[in-house]
Amino acid sequence: MPKHMLSARQVQVARQGDTHDGEGLILRVQGRSASWVLRYRVASGQRRDLGLGPADRSSIDAAGASLTGVRELADEARDQLKRGIDPIDARRAGSKVEWGAAMKR
Repeated sequence: MPKHMLSARQVQVARQGDTHDGEGLILRVQGRSASWVLRYRVASGQRRDLGLGPADRSSIDAAGASLTGVRELADEARDQLKRGIDPIDARRAGSKVEWGAAMKR
């Protein structure tokens, strides 16, 4: 069972900088914007940061929903890592396929 540290309220009121939720999940606040990042290491030992999207902090309910959703995304990325797949590389490969399909239309 993952050890999560953040509550919806903590997400909503987080200050400038990085706030850790556990297992590499980070809430990054820069000025008036906030985003989610998953920090991990690949087999070679290289550290990577996977952007998981914006953090909605407009209300406590929105912050809670944002936190729940991003934890699911982070779990999916961790599952990929367990299978030996780098989530950033997988995302890029998917984008190239989508881009190629769009160019054929």
